[in-house]
Amino acid sequence: RYRRLLAEQPDTAFGIAERAFPHIGPLQLAQAMTEIIGHRDLLEAAARVEPDEGAGDRVRYRLLDI
Repeated sequence: RYRRLLAEQPDTAFGIAERAFPHIGPLQLAQAMTEIIGHRDLLEAAARVEPDEGAGDRVRYRLLDI
């Protein structure tokens, strides 16, 4: 699910959480971000994502073409 969202566009954990769970409140959004960051860490360790260099002050990740 998160890989599909990153395939659409590079994004931050917050941005992915907002797109993945559009109807949840702020406390649940924080919990969702924790889950997304964990998945992103696994994808990064497997060299499936990397930080998007043109992201400015926010760290956006992009899915790598493998």
